[in-house]
Amino acid sequence: MYNNCMHNEVLVSLSSFLSSSLHLACPSPEDHMIWLGDFNWHHPLWELPCNWHLNSLREFIQPLLDLLADHAMELALPLGISTLQTTADSWTRLDNVWKMHSDTDPIISCDVDASLWPSLADHLLVITKVELPVLRSSALPSRDFHLANWEAFNNALKECLTAHSPAQLILTEDEFHTKVNDLTEIIQEVIATDDVIPLYFACDQVPDLKVEVNGMPTIASSNAEKATALAESFFPPPPLSTPIPHSAYPKPLADTPYFTREHIASAIGGLPPLKAPGPDSIPNIVLKRCAKALLDYLYFIFELNVYYLSWLESTTLVLHKPGKPVYNVAKAYKPIGLPNTIGKLLSTLVAANLSHIAKHQEMLLPGQFGSCLG
Repeated sequence: MYNNCMHNEVLVSLSSFLSSSLHLACPSPEDHMIWLGDFNWHHPLWELPCNWHLNSLREFIQPLLDLLADHAMELALPLGISTLQTTADSWTRLDNVWKMHSDTDPIISCDVDASLWPSLADHLLVITKVELPVLRSSALPSRDFHLANWEAFNNALKECLTAHSPAQLILTEDEFHTKVNDLTEIIQEVIATDDVIPLYFACDQVPDLKVEVNGMPTIASSNAEKATALAESFFPPPPLSTPIPHSAYPKPLADTPYFTREHIASAIGGLPPLKAPGPDSIPNIVLKRCAKALLDYLYFIFELNVYYLSWLESTTLVLHKPGKPVYNVAKAYKPIGLPNTIGKLLSTLVAANLSHIAKHQEMLLPGQFGSCLG
């Protein structure tokens, strides 16, 4: 903050704010408050003894002293450190950093750094290092679909779909996005009903990991450091691209059919039921158990030649590799990608369709057996 040396309007505003809204500045008893800036007043609490003649008149500095006392603020920038060079080349201190008195001190260090002194500036930079501990967030509960009441789920789903977004032919891209949004949100709302699908609490934490930074061994202990170490292990730099040789491609097939309701029902039937869901939190078992209620919606959605961009989103989970002697290195873990469920179903349909076309149109070499059905 900047307090003008001609008045205390900034201090009055600060006092008014803290009197009415201290709960915003410090929502909990563990929170700290730090004031820093050019306060433009001199006092023996922070001024050098040789500058006694600069000490401000009590009538001017008293509002600042009262405010500091009211909120139990104490000096963070140690006594004896100057921050301003005057035109007479003498040093004084108008800048200050104050911290709230507390059993735990969030400030690691507070000092000036003359090496960072900007040209043409008369104030030194005050460098304050603060440690802000981030509380570990508790694991969000998931749903135990083993114990779901599927009859109640189907009834609730049919009722919500019929009332808010009945199945109908989709003609435009706007209608497509609206329908996909409605369908996803309605399924999520029914899933969130506690008496239909109960909650399940479970979460394993990744321990501290041994890593190397600039060739030196160190420990990744924070979530951000662990995430960086695991990402570097899971996703190494891609190889250099190579030019694609010129090839002669056959003519595209004409009139490739859309997916029928039978195709969609068959693909749903082949989904593993209790695989973990992606960002949409809709597991495969919801599609399997509610196939009749959802079939028309999925048919109309897949019939339009539009792709929903959120289907490209996925959640990456970190799993232990079984049988490893230690789990404090990133290579002892593996990633698993969990895409959104409806997009995953569409990918399953497309893959099956491509395999069928490639086989019946004789697009594969006679010796190709890998990744082929049958």
